[in-house]
Amino acid sequence: MTDSSTMQNGSNYLCLGVSWRTGAPCLDLVSAADIAPVRVPLTGRFFGFRVESQLRYCTGRYAFSQETDTVHVPCPTHEPAEKGGQCARCASSDEFRFAHHFHTGGHAPQSLVRYMNQPHWVYVATFADGTGKVGTAANLRTKSRLDEQGAVVATYVAHTVDGRVARNVEDAITRHCGVPQTKSRSAKLNSLASPLPATQIAERHARLMDSVVPLVNDLARASSGVSCPGTPWKPPKEMEMIVMDPPTGGWPTYERSIADGEHGFYVDASCGQTALVRTQDSGHALRYLVDLGKLKGVRIVAGDFSSPDSAVQGALF
Repeated sequence: MTDSSTMQNGSNYLCLGVSWRTGAPCLDLVSAADIAPVRVPLTGRFFGFRVESQLRYCTGRYAFSQETDTVHVPCPTHEPAEKGGQCARCASSDEFRFAHHFHTGGHAPQSLVRYMNQPHWVYVATFADGTGKVGTAANLRTKSRLDEQGAVVATYVAHTVDGRVARNVEDAITRHCGVPQTKSRSAKLNSLASPLPATQIAERHARLMDSVVPLVNDLARASSGVSCPGTPWKPPKEMEMIVMDPPTGGWPTYERSIADGEHGFYVDASCGQTALVRTQDSGHALRYLVDLGKLKGVRIVAGDFSSPDSAVQGALF
């Protein structure tokens, strides 16, 4: 995917969502004109766009690269999205879709087997509302995977010989410690809008570790394929403004649907798929949380657009 400093005004793009693969938050796009992928850094810049259509379009698929990584493959014809945000052709060609059931003996193409044979990590993350989540990351994705989660505190609790063992550890943590494996984007945004004090989040995470670490230690003693490093995740600097200094009562949320109409805002910080934005070019302007993940599959036209008053009025009262 090509890095670009900005979107070109008047150009049409398909949004793929926010990624942190470069070490910083980026809005991943595909040019509608030539199907060329574009990656635009998010924070510290203005974004203006108009949503072109209410339809959702296929966001393509992921293919395996050099056995240990994945690469995005755009939909060649930008078909309307069907189940899972893909068209039927891209969905049937997406070999990564078998990864979630790989450890239970489901079908696995050889490219996925090679990918899963690399070392993996298991993390436990705690969000701004004090709730937790367990997940896995391939060896090359240890930093970006957690950056994309939108958590406040996280720890890598297990290092495993491969992806199959990692998913078995993940399932054991869910089964014995009650830690879920999913948390919706809307729940993540709501947690950032009404966060617990930082000390309480840290305490909740510590209690979670008191439950999880003994279990992982037991698994490590039973299998040479598991170790328990207890490695803390270092949050990226781009999320500091959101989680370190929320205003009294929490951050207001952007009131208008991001997937409709015209919008223009300056991005000051990012946490996972959530951005902290202001609609005015002033450091003292009111800031809002907006879920940029809602743009996934949406076609936009870049330009010098602005957010209408109705987009922010509700947060003033």
